[in-house]
Amino acid sequence: MKIIKKRKKKTNNALKKRDPEKERTFSALATILASRDYIVRREKLKQGLGWKVISGECQHNDKRLVFVDNKLSQDEQIEFLLSVIVENINNIDNKEIENLPEVVFRRLSKD
Repeated sequence: MKIIKKRKKKTNNALKKRDPEKERTFSALATILASRDYIVRREKLKQGLGWKVISGECQHNDKRLVFVDNKLSQDEQIEFLLSVIVENINNIDNKEIENLPEVVFRRLSKD
């Protein structure tokens, strides 16, 4: 009889080691979207043989949804939310973004 050792489950290190500053940036961007009636959801999006679901936005009934792939790096998640904001929101007040990092602030500010 052969004894088979139980394999350890692989864990996503990106989920464990989140930078608190980048988390604040992500949350601030999600708040900007939420104030404009978007629902931001960070989820582990499904993948299969020959296909892969990526982050994106959609509309269901009257709700605008933004799905962010949890497996992406924090920088990629922030970049995705930035692209959604730049494409869809025109009236951002500088007071909403004044506490964001300089790079993000410059990308969103109209001045």
